[in-house]
Amino acid sequence: MIENEKENRYKELYLDIALRVSQMSHCLKRKVGCVIVRDGRILSMGWNGMPNGFDNVCELGQETNPEVIHAEGNALAKLACSTDSSEGASVYTTTSPCVECAKLLIQSKVNEVIFQDSYHDTMGIELLTKGGVDVYHYNRIDE
Repeated sequence: MIENEKENRYKELYLDIALRVSQMSHCLKRKVGCVIVRDGRILSMGWNGMPNGFDNVCELGQETNPEVIHAEGNALAKLACSTDSSEGASVYTTTSPCVECAKLLIQSKVNEVIFQDSYHDTMGIELLTKGGVDVYHYNRIDE
């Protein structure tokens, strides 16, 4: 098997895991999953939702509850509670990061972000690129 095929298989695997992780979200408007990987090892996973101990009410009418934590922030917060680091890691997410999550990812020293679906606002992608993070919109092989 050539290296590119192997890399694509792993990218699809981690995006599949991120998609499965997104299903843990109680949000109705958009379910987002994130997986942080380094050296072939999953370091952390997160999904969008309410902070620990809060009711799982992600929407207030038509608006997103401002207390909702995004998937990337959730995964980074879980990783911060461990003895590991996101430095040099790859982030796989079902939706491209918003600008606030992009800031966190830059500060966390991740190397790359691979996403499947585009968020309506591209400022996060622009900020990641400006911050030296490689960003890839991954189109799945089966699509």
